[in-house]
Amino acid sequence: MLPHSLRMTTASTAAYASSYALGLPEAVSATVTAIVVTQSNLGGSLRTAFEQIIGSMLGAVYAIMVVLAIRPGDAASVAAALAIALAPLSLMAARSPGFRIAPITAAIVLLGGAGLQLSPLNLAAHRILGIGLGCGIGLLVSVLVVPARASQSVIDTSARIVGLMAEQLQVLAAGGAACQEVLSSKAAKPGKAW
Repeated sequence: MLPHSLRMTTASTAAYASSYALGLPEAVSATVTAIVVTQSNLGGSLRTAFEQIIGSMLGAVYAIMVVLAIRPGDAASVAAALAIALAPLSLMAARSPGFRIAPITAAIVLLGGAGLQLSPLNLAAHRILGIGLGCGIGLLVSVLVVPARASQSVIDTSARIVGLMAEQLQVLAAGGAACQEVLSSKAAKPGKAW
């Protein structure tokens, strides 16, 4: 019990410090994700990290698509956008508990930008970056207490996740009319690869 507690504390503190050092507008995403990803064993950490990053990307991409389609401006249109975004993501989360993060991310992207002075697109990018940072730190902390032979699996999986995140952040930064289509295809990519 004590080693697990030490890992979670180390991972959350490192994620918070890293968020601050990188100048992210908020540290909650990275810090909470590091806590969630840091499991008692490396296999659990890898699975949780994969589910967190994919679920976050799906939630963020779908929320951005809803925002671009509806352009919510008042309370009624925000409520409608929230319902449209959460209904299918909640169904997905009900079918696969590992993806419970998708509707949470969508709600944060739709509702959380005003307090941080961020547009939904910028908030989505920062959310994905924070989740990725938390996953990376959680995995790194988990790797430091496991045999070296498991380290290569973590490195390979982390490299694939970071590569996918980099591709999606480039698309988000470029914006444009094709942004929705490209992000949708990239969000589906990991499911086919793993």
